Amino acid sequence: MKFEKIPNESVDEKYNIPEKQMNEFIKRGWMGITIEKGESGLKLTESVASIEDIENVVDKWEKKGYKFLGVN
Repeated sequence: MKFEKIPNESVDEKYNIPEKQMNEFIKRGWMGITIEKGESGLKLTESVASIEDIENVVDKWEKKGYKFLGVN
């Protein structure tokens, strides 16, 4: 399956990430994606190296039944 990269300008809108927070992540060069598995409430955080990785990480885990909760 081919993943489409989303433009940097739209990442904060698509995932509702405050611009100030996003800029801080970019400066540091890291982000964590938090996801949750249904009723079990199991939460996982996966590190991503760039904004472009957000969509791929979210897609990967959503296919396994997890829900995207946000960036931390």
